[in-house]
Amino acid sequence: MVFGDNSTDISITIADTKNEISADETEALRKKIVSATRYFMKNYFHLENPQIFIEINPARCLRTGHNFIENKIVFCPTNKSINMGLNSIDVINHELFHFLLCQIEQNKCTRDFMKNNHNKAIHEGLADHFSYQLERDSVFGEGFHTDVTYLRTYRNDLCIDLVSQPHLKGSALASYVIKNNISIEKIRTFIKTFDLDIFKDINCLAESTTLPVFYPLNKPYRKSHRYWMKQNESIEFEIDLEGATLSLVSEPSKFDVIISGSKIKFSATNHHGFEKIILNFHRKNKIIGRINVYLGVRKE
Repeated sequence: MVFGDNSTDISITIADTKNEISADETEALRKKIVSATRYFMKNYFHLENPQIFIEINPARCLRTGHNFIENKIVFCPTNKSINMGLNSIDVINHELFHFLLCQIEQNKCTRDFMKNNHNKAIHEGLADHFSYQLERDSVFGEGFHTDVTYLRTYRNDLCIDLVSQPHLKGSALASYVIKNNISIEKIRTFIKTFDLDIFKDINCLAESTTLPVFYPLNKPYRKSHRYWMKQNESIEFEIDLEGATLSLVSEPSKFDVIISGSKIKFSATNHHGFEKIILNFHRKNKIIGRINVYLGVRKE
């Protein structure tokens, strides 16, 4: 089924060729899209007769999100998503913001532009902030994932330069904007530039990471944070930030670990292969950063 709505100044096409959702679900989605689009047009930028394209589980649908290249919003089934994300108003509003922003700033939605991690992060932060404006609670993404009750918190202590994943960088930016009540007028200016210098008073965002702040003490530093080890070998890391300490998000299965304040040591056990290890950076009992480290043990 292809649902088209041209009864208002907002044109919405919802393509559901596999009939994945009911007519009631389609209508509910349409109403949410109309409401959020009107908010965007009233508070952010005016769009002349916007045309919004949505696909429900199209061919080669990998994950729910905004397809920047084809300029459409897609809802995709995965093992851990609930109803393709259609039950989460935050996710719907977040992906819609990406779509609407790309109508205003097309040069900020090209393949080359989105290759830059900084640009991706700002997209994600702005989309989170937009979702917060429409549903002002404490967390983002309720009703999306089977394993967790929500995806992230709107208010946190993350530093944008101390996390690597674009959604977490965006979360750091959104948190600052929300906690400091940054005006929509200033947000509109920021959208035109994507220049974080507009927020010069952000102490946390100003953390300098020109040099690596997390690095190995007994191996050459690798920007990818991927390191190979031999059986019975150890690798030790340190975080070089005043007052910062380290913790594990979860215990690794292939390594023995010793943590001592700002240092962490991994020793290879009787395993081989790669393992992703997630570490939090703390300062004064607040999580200010997160990093993924990839350690591998070679077969002998």
